[in-house]
Amino acid sequence: MVTLHSSSMVRFTNESGETITSTYGDLTPDQKSYFLNQGKKAQIQIPPPPRGSITDEMMADFKDEKKYKVWVDDDVINNSTLKEYSKEDFHHFFKTRVTKSSKDYGKFEYKIQFVTMMAMERFMKGHWLEMQEAFIPKPKSEELPEDKRN
Repeated sequence: MVTLHSSSMVRFTNESGETITSTYGDLTPDQKSYFLNQGKKAQIQIPPPPRGSITDEMMADFKDEKKYKVWVDDDVINNSTLKEYSKEDFHHFFKTRVTKSSKDYGKFEYKIQFVTMMAMERFMKGHWLEMQEAFIPKPKSEELPEDKRN
């Protein structure tokens, strides 16, 4: 879930058919209400993740086929193929433990998903996510019950 902040970039089409792109905090109260009631037609911009740090030791460890299954930009690769990459080729990575419910349970311990700098270029300005149920608006203090206020 993403929390909506006053600095969050939002985009929606108003009643006149005009596309409004603005920070949430700069919207008028009427625009905020309209935006929040648009469902999946309204969008919020998700900023790109920060650049990750990968050490030489980590790169060496990720080559262990008994411990890791490796993806590079959505493609499964042989772990030994990592020798063709430099740690600078990657913007960031995700590491997840293989759970008992996974079809890969017992084959290796972790899945590593690398995102290359080239693949990341298309997301550098962030991407737009349809609201649907992607976030919960952060209520103002006065909207909270008295015992929940700071």
